Amino acid sequence: MAVAPLAVGDPIVLVATAVDGRGQALASCQAILESLKHHAPFWKKELGHAGERWIPGNMPYGSRQPE
Repeated sequence: MAVAPLAVGDPIVLVATAVDGRGQALASCQAILESLKHHAPFWKKELGHAGERWIPGNMPYGSRQPE
């Protein structure tokens, strides 16, 4: 969980797999990332000259946006 500001382009996810073939490893990493994009609760808060604002994200049913 990031508790400090992140710069554009900073890494936020690490995915590692261990299989016999490179193709299988890449395919499994892609499947994991696609699942994260659609199911993990990512929130984004933009800070700028005009203040700060929360960007709506992919919040799973029942989750709340941070306060």
